[in-house]
Amino acid sequence: MLTYPEFAKDYPLAIQDNWKKVGVDATLQPMEFAAIFAPLYLAGKFDVFAFQMPIGTYSDPSYPLAGYFGSALNRNKYNNPKVDSLIKQAAESTDEAQRKQSYAELIEQLAQDAPHMWPVMPNDIWVANSKVKLPDADLAFLLFVNIKDWTRAG
Repeated sequence: MLTYPEFAKDYPLAIQDNWKKVGVDATLQPMEFAAIFAPLYLAGKFDVFAFQMPIGTYSDPSYPLAGYFGSALNRNKYNNPKVDSLIKQAAESTDEAQRKQSYAELIEQLAQDAPHMWPVMPNDIWVANSKVKLPDADLAFLLFVNIKDWTRAG
């Protein structure tokens, strides 16, 4: 099962092709996000699930990590107390060197455990314009939800 926005409509074909290369004949079942997320994804009623992740929109790496990899919040039942501890250490530290060390250890552990697989990683294209002023807030992934709050500078 998968759900992708219109601009990413070719991703499922790439995913299917990647599965085929490793010997899996995958049947795609495209569905709308609302129909899939709570009744199937959160309930764990699927073999494989794919959807668009807004990777480039997080202003701090600590924001998405607990949801993707933390034992209490991830939806694939991944549970590793060491990973939980490293996520917490990195998120709570204000020391840049300590955060870097915690994230490096976290990446090593995640590479060993492989709780998720990203078979397709699209290029995120970002642009900026000095004429657009964003609100003074930590927007993270809400950046595009708050377009109504953007103003024209100068």
